[in-house]
Amino acid sequence: WDMAKEEFLKGTFVDKLQIEASASKLHEDYEFKNGDDKYYLYNGAWGINEWGFTYGDGKNAKSVSPTRGNNDELEMIKRKEIRFGLCSSFLKGMFTLGANYFQNDMDGYLILASKHLPDYMTNFQALRNNNVVHRTGYDFEFTFNKKFGGFNVSLGFNGTVYDTERTKYEETPKVDYQ
Repeated sequence: WDMAKEEFLKGTFVDKLQIEASASKLHEDYEFKNGDDKYYLYNGAWGINEWGFTYGDGKNAKSVSPTRGNNDELEMIKRKEIRFGLCSSFLKGMFTLGANYFQNDMDGYLILASKHLPDYMTNFQALRNNNVVHRTGYDFEFTFNKKFGGFNVSLGFNGTVYDTERTKYEETPKVDYQ
């Protein structure tokens, strides 16, 4: 909504005064490449061991073993964000000012829950969703624009200030007796 187009601001020093808002929920599925092979994290993975022991003949042999287990319940990482902003211009574009306030959550970061299996079975561990990171902050920009003779000059600055908090972060969920 551009308030500068409203009757009460027409003909004033305000060229543009937009109020903006947005909300989004994005899902991210990481695709990994290993050479020409592509895979997604919910798929298990197997690898070839370059050395193995065979009985009787004294030769080395290759073997196949799991490097990561399946997890069909693995979900995409969700980014949930809201943003409110202001975009303005004054005195025929001589000054521009912009500012945004935002909050976002990255929900479902992936962990390897190695504490759920005994050590000799760690190759079977699967990735799972667990961690949540919350960010809150604002960004701003200010620009001065002026023409001096045949030169256009713009001077400005911008910045971002934000805080990050891990609202859920533990590798092993606690059980009643802890």
